[in-house]
Amino acid sequence: MREIKFRAWDGEVMGAVYELSFDKRGILINCGPRGDDPIGVAKPEGDICLMQYTGLKDKNGTEIYEGDVVLMGHHWDKTWSHKLLVVKWVPSGYIIPFGAGDWAVEGDDVEVIGNIYENPELLGGNT
Repeated sequence: MREIKFRAWDGEVMGAVYELSFDKRGILINCGPRGDDPIGVAKPEGDICLMQYTGLKDKNGTEIYEGDVVLMGHHWDKTWSHKLLVVKWVPSGYIIPFGAGDWAVEGDDVEVIGNIYENPELLGGNT
């Protein structure tokens, strides 16, 4: 069974999500910067971007989240190629769109090098 966890981007800081709760304003999220104690700030969902852990790790053991930018190597027609791709959710699971088809994260040479919020320049600013 995959571990369910999230991280969140508030426009300035990426942090681990420690608690999700609900009230009349919507979903409230308590989070703090990576490696720090939670700052205990609750924000309505619209003020923060949630990313779910895929349950997978890259070749270096780094957890892969939705919205991560990965450098993916893939053997294609006897040629090894590398592309920068974004991890996305579709109804069948987490994928990284690669060329004409969607390729699963598992089994490929994948390395997390950033994410679409903190590192938009990796994809030319277009996500």
